[in-house]
Amino acid sequence: MKRILIVTGGTGGHIFPAMALGDYLESEGWEIFYLIGGSKLKLEENGEIYNIKVSSPLVGNLFKRIKSIWELKISFVKSFMLIKKLRVDLILAGGSYASFPAICASIVVKTPFYLLEQNVLPGLVTKIFSPYAKAVFTGFEATKNYLKGNIVHTGNPIRKKALLKIDKIEAKRKLGIPDYKKMVLVVGGSMGAYSVVNAIIPLIEELNDFYFIIQTGKKNFGYFSDKMGVKGKNHMLISFIEDMGLYYSAADIVISRAGASAVTEIAYHSLPAILIPYPHSRDRHQYYNAKVLADCGMAIIVEEESDMPDRIKTAIKNFEALRKEHKECKIYKPDCLQIIREVIEKNGTFQKG
Repeated sequence: MKRILIVTGGTGGHIFPAMALGDYLESEGWEIFYLIGGSKLKLEENGEIYNIKVSSPLVGNLFKRIKSIWELKISFVKSFMLIKKLRVDLILAGGSYASFPAICASIVVKTPFYLLEQNVLPGLVTKIFSPYAKAVFTGFEATKNYLKGNIVHTGNPIRKKALLKIDKIEAKRKLGIPDYKKMVLVVGGSMGAYSVVNAIIPLIEELNDFYFIIQTGKKNFGYFSDKMGVKGKNHMLISFIEDMGLYYSAADIVISRAGASAVTEIAYHSLPAILIPYPHSRDRHQYYNAKVLADCGMAIIVEEESDMPDRIKTAIKNFEALRKEHKECKIYKPDCLQIIREVIEKNGTFQKG
């Protein structure tokens, strides 16, 4: 049996595609183990899950940087011991900084590794290790321009619960939304987005022809539910959405951060979108993810500035025009998981027996 260690961490944008890949490979008879670093998400997936603590030494004050370097050393040792213990055939690393110690350990142990890069602009870990990876699987075509090595454009895997597509009216009825209301789905990523939700709140009463479903993130749910109530005549708050496909199916327009997973899922469901890139992301990588949809005419990019609520309101009111103008944006590749499996099998990176 093929034994794979999938290494990922951080936010859902890195974790969900890695988990989708692991779920698929397990269905193909591979034995899957996960090493998750720096994530607060509660994960209930098949395969054994191990955890490490890791953060970037490139941010924060001197004390935080020293602490991060110490964590890296400990995580390297844990990763090294885990790889030796599990005797995996290869490692699939999800590109976030949480993958760094495990990739270093795999090089020392001489275990082949592959990289999964979800964003248009690759992360520092991917840039450093791409020349040494057996292959780098990219979510976007343009990513190859920033990397060296064996680059394979596969598109980003989408989690099963986001792949579901059903009739819009049926989806609205399942969610208890009136058929005659246009549904605005507000998604702040796996951690929520306080500033985005805060900008939406004043618009809810004014735009009473629309129904807003707002994912607040678990951290912010209590604050916003106290402020406006979990449910009103044209809004509903949810801390975290599991069945994303159902909510995408019901939506007429999406307001979202521009993580790689969100952008891929929005393109897959062919929904007009207002994308608000996280302003503090490294190299503004969310902006470049958003630009892929904007260039297709599927999205309007709204920067997180003082006029953000007004720009969101204008875009919501004019979403019908956006829907008519947009062309299909083929970011998602239905065979992306098969392509990854075939590349790995072609390389023959498995132990005998």
